[in-house]
Parts: sequence; C-alpha cells; structure tokens
Amino acid sequence: MEGADLPTIARLLNAEELDLDPKYQPAPGVPVAMTPLGELYLLITGGDKQAERDRLEKEIAKLENELQVVEAKLANKSFIDRAPPNVVEEHRRRKADFSEQLAQLRKARDVMG
Repeated sequence: MEGADLPTIARLLNAEELDLDPKYQPAPGVPVAMTPLGELYLLITGGDKQAERDRLEKEIAKLENELQVVEAKLANKSFIDRAPPNVVEEHRRRKADFSEQLAQLRKARDVMG
C-alpha cells in the first residue's frame, strides 16, 4: 500500500485520520483483515467492539453456509460427472477461497477476544 492510496482508503472508510505504519505491532483485540497488499489493522477509536464481533459472526455464518453448499455440490458424484470441467474447477476454487476467508475471519474474531 502506498501513501498515494491513503486519501482513497480514508474516503472509503469515512475515516477522520489514517496512518500508514509498516512497523505497527497490534495489541490483542485489534481487528485485522488480510488483503492482497498485506495485513490491514483497523483501530477504531470510540468504536463498539461487540458490534464488530457481531458483524464478524454474521460474516462467518454466511461463509459457512456458502462453503457447505459448494462442498455438497462437490460431494455429489452426479454433479461432478455431468458438469463441465470448468464449472467443477470453479467450485473447487470457490471452496478454497471460502475456506481461506473463513480462516481469516475466525482469526480476526479470536484476536478480538
């Protein structure tokens, strides 16, 4: 992430202040998001940790449901035999993506305590 990206990120977050510190070491309970550019820590001053935890729980439940649907399709021999190979491969990618996202969200939830 470069300094030129900060105004855009601040605007998207509706943040009053945004600091970029590549050497930052978060305290326990600080929410983290994994991005293609690395870890992004959100320090929410005056924020509601319980509301953030509830949001994470809802997102985890949603991804768990989506993962179950994909896993059920991939476990169905008829689906595997009849679906075009590119569709089956897309479902395998989705399964891997959902699993990775779930791991990240669970980690963020666990870090919050």
